[in-house]
Amino acid sequence: SNSDVGFDDSWYKKEELPEDIAAWIFDAETPVNSIFGPYQEGNAYKLAKLHASEMMPDSVEARHILLEVNSQQEVQAKQALADSLKTAIENGSDFGSLAREFSTDQGSAIQGGELGWFGRGQMVKPFETAAFNNKINEVTVVISQFGLHIVQTTNRGRETRQVQVAYLVRNVV
Repeated sequence: SNSDVGFDDSWYKKEELPEDIAAWIFDAETPVNSIFGPYQEGNAYKLAKLHASEMMPDSVEARHILLEVNSQQEVQAKQALADSLKTAIENGSDFGSLAREFSTDQGSAIQGGELGWFGRGQMVKPFETAAFNNKINEVTVVISQFGLHIVQTTNRGRETRQVQVAYLVRNVV
């Protein structure tokens, strides 16, 4: 609330962070809630707080069924359909057949909903969160600006330590 920049809840691997922050977190085995700084970067003073640290996959393989929603009135009907499709999949129904029949994402529907492997930052946030948090073969229903997604994670990549860093930034004017 006191920062000139809002909190970004993205997860980062060591190589995705600035060198000094990465060394502070990863090389020193810094505990969660530790603070680095203040330090000056460009025209701003900053504090960095290690907000969270977890072992997570660097990529996932997933498939989905997209149910397009065009109005608030459609949400309840599509949610009921999504819930019934989720239950059917969990009870052994063929995901690919259901994707070809129900998904409005024609690009993946013809491939049985398969999206292949992807890393963080390649999908819309709610979809990405579900795909990365799911266990293998777990099915989750999430909503995004594109509609309702029935997401199934089919494989998880190599587990690496990933962190969330909160920055308190005060621009110098």
